[in-house]
Amino acid sequence: MRRTTTSLRALPAAISHALPSVEHACKCRCGASLRPVRALSTTSLRQREKAWSTTTQKRRVLNPADALKLKGLDKELDSLVNSYRHALISWNFNKGNITVTAHEVDRFLTAYVGLCTDSKPRLESGIVTKFAALLETTKIAQKDVLFLAFMLQASHVKKEKPYGQKLLLLLSSLGYEEATVQLLYQLLLVSKDNPQTLKAATYSRSRGHLQRLAREGLNVRAMVLEGMIARFQGDQESAIKLWWSVLEDPVRLDYVTKIRPNPKETDAYNASLQHLATPWIELITIHFERVQRGLKDVDLLERALKIGMEQDDPVAFYWAASYRQQSYANGDLRPTSEWLYLMTKAAASGVPKAAHELGRYYWTSGWKYIEDEPPAHIKPTPFDSFKPDEATKSTLPSAPSTLRPADADQFFHTATYPSTPEQRAQLAMDWLRVAIDAMYAPSYLLMAEIANTRQLWAGAQAPAAALALSPERCTYASEVEYNNAVYDCEEGEDRLVTYTHTGDPEDDPPNPFYSLEAAKLHLVNVFRACKAVDFKAYSLKQAAAAAATRSNAVNEDDWAQDTGRAQDKPEFFKFYQDDGVYDSWAGEVSGLRVEAQAMCEKEAWTLYDETGGLVYRAGIGVVGNLEGIEKEAYFSI
Repeated sequence: MRRTTTSLRALPAAISHALPSVEHACKCRCGASLRPVRALSTTSLRQREKAWSTTTQKRRVLNPADALKLKGLDKELDSLVNSYRHALISWNFNKGNITVTAHEVDRFLTAYVGLCTDSKPRLESGIVTKFAALLETTKIAQKDVLFLAFMLQASHVKKEKPYGQKLLLLLSSLGYEEATVQLLYQLLLVSKDNPQTLKAATYSRSRGHLQRLAREGLNVRAMVLEGMIARFQGDQESAIKLWWSVLEDPVRLDYVTKIRPNPKETDAYNASLQHLATPWIELITIHFERVQRGLKDVDLLERALKIGMEQDDPVAFYWAASYRQQSYANGDLRPTSEWLYLMTKAAASGVPKAAHELGRYYWTSGWKYIEDEPPAHIKPTPFDSFKPDEATKSTLPSAPSTLRPADADQFFHTATYPSTPEQRAQLAMDWLRVAIDAMYAPSYLLMAEIANTRQLWAGAQAPAAALALSPERCTYASEVEYNNAVYDCEEGEDRLVTYTHTGDPEDDPPNPFYSLEAAKLHLVNVFRACKAVDFKAYSLKQAAAAAATRSNAVNEDDWAQDTGRAQDKPEFFKFYQDDGVYDSWAGEVSGLRVEAQAMCEKEAWTLYDETGGLVYRAGIGVVGNLEGIEKEAYFSI
């Protein structure tokens, strides 16, 4: 989910300007001048202060003027945070979302913080009883306290965030079901980077509460979440059983269908509802994986896909397209009307990976744009390989496949547009821009490939005979001849090719998107995406090491919560704006890096960013790495 930006984000950057900074640039061994490393933000300064030696601490002490300026900015920050909080609470109170006023919240939070020995997510002796008494005294509803927990977790003040998680933990310990679901869902997300999180003794009571809710079968979202945790811990059978128990019960299925929120909602609560209201997606992904491993889950996969498509879930359409995808003998995509319909449906509904796949399709495909034969009852179409018999044409259409939507047939009449190489390249760029807007990094690499191509392929031109529906469009005289050519080939030949372009390279038109500068800039973003993945892995490793020394759980947001650095380096942090999109490509980063480097080496390119900073030089490689240098130095290069 994207977070809205407020003026509070600018404060850490403003504070950092009040600190001393390095004045002189240096030169790399490759000859490039490197910008100086900026002073540490206040967040970084305070985080590292305890780790410095006594000598270093004395050397780092601010002069009186800077210290006074920093103190004033801290007070200004506190004042702005309180004003923002009061406005947020008042707005939600007026909307009826909560039943407490800003002043009541202030009193409650002051008392709550007074109960806590510290902000660590743990249950000190007697704190649950004291917290229950506090709720009884203040008469604040548990739903309102849950809202306050979310508010603290989303706070721009880092020290407040742990108090939000601790508030969730206390609510869960009192048996509040929604707090248990929210807490365990957050912990599951953290566990992707720190697998031991769910096993921590601190959360054992909440973990047992969730398991009990799942067994009882009344809280559907608890059942979905328990299945997700079971899958994460390697118990696929239990996960599958839980999810199917939701989908096979009409009442439960109706519930998850109704609680699916509006996709435009951006608050944390609705975001979690969305993830826990789509058990069909969990089943699709697990059955898809098992089918690829050779297990007999085809029927279950198709059932889950059908349910997801009935819910008009764009992610289900993407998986259906992936499942129904066909390939040529060399492994390239063999596009069909069904694949094109399903992938277009997913991309048009905002699935970035689907938009990327459509961009690749329009860039690489030639005539015939779709390779399956149109059914007799919709002929004539531009894609006919043979003319149907009149008797066949008059018969009713054959029964469609389990997943093929009836609307897919319309693509046999409409898929001739765009019909020229230039138009198809334009549509490819349009879809790739959709993916790039969502920060789907592989699209930058494909955009670089397009920008580095001098000529388009003439084979992408639709024949005039096909566009005019003239008899010459048919390659075969009859269905028998077509079947013999396509399905009865000699062993080793491709059984699926129905049309082969016979033009010369001289026929290839120029590429209107050819631009070496654009290609280089796209590659710069590929390397930024790789660096973003490196940075997260490095920071999580550092956070885990720090946690081991202070006997505290890893704060999963440590790597991304330095808003001062995020403000200074948006070109890197933009890739973290949506966890789902980031996870969909982060595992491919090694391949992206290799392909981007190969293009640079082949063309002997030197890459610079928009400000003239050196990013890559052929023969030397990527500038900067994470071994033995500070994170700030890595990101300043």
